[in-house]
Amino acid sequence: MFTAHQLKPRTAVSLAFTGWAHWLRCRGVSHAALITRHATGFVPVGVRVDYDEPHDFLDGEAFSVRTDVDTWQPRRFPTCQQVRCDIRVGPRRLAGVLLQMICVRIESDASLAARPGTMPAALAPLLLAPGRAADPPPRYLSRTPPPDDGELVHDGHAYPFTIHRGMCEIGDQWYFESVPDLLGAARETLVFAHARATPALLPGLSAPLRRVQYGLRRPYGFLDDGTVRTRVRSLGASLRFEHDLLTADGDLAGHAVETVPVPAAQPPDPPRQG
Repeated sequence: MFTAHQLKPRTAVSLAFTGWAHWLRCRGVSHAALITRHATGFVPVGVRVDYDEPHDFLDGEAFSVRTDVDTWQPRRFPTCQQVRCDIRVGPRRLAGVLLQMICVRIESDASLAARPGTMPAALAPLLLAPGRAADPPPRYLSRTPPPDDGELVHDGHAYPFTIHRGMCEIGDQWYFESVPDLLGAARETLVFAHARATPALLPGLSAPLRRVQYGLRRPYGFLDDGTVRTRVRSLGASLRFEHDLLTADGDLAGHAVETVPVPAAQPPDPPRQG
């Protein structure tokens, strides 16, 4: 659940998704009933994890998770939800998680294949906030690439991967919980391979994450091959690892950003006297 610095991003995303499932039950419909009775699901297409402070395994004995959910039903778009989750130990907030979810309608009971769509009318009184029926949806992280600023430190690193059962669901691979692990692996292999020639990359291994953000445009399937292509930019006080998630054909399946702080330079030791 933890790295040497903090709660793992994948764990934070999992806690937020579990908090969303609890919110559903509080509205009178479980996640399982959403699928089996209503042929409906909600899948994360945008995720952001913001870390407030470091925290390791020995710093606390239990988490508290607070979840707030807004639901929109635009006229010309799939139903969408925005989930905000605070993860705390006592009064201290360790991380805040944002999930952007779109509604999918299940078309096959056997494979659970699904397409984006509008939630059934029977769910609207349970999930839809008053006055939100016609509001425009929030801007999706999947449609928000990182800005083209900062100094380019490294470009062109490629980290290949294959989707195995541990990264899939029974049907289509919609809930892609392994994304933070792939991003971390791409960042760490890049730094390990190139830090000797480019020492400015070292905070990518030694510093805690400040933010992880990604947006998905399409799912991968079982045994699909993909690549994380990474470039790194310096913003002075931080490094930004920018990742493109690519299919085997080179199509863009999503993009992501990891931000790590750059430690302040330490003043040199004073010369010894005598």
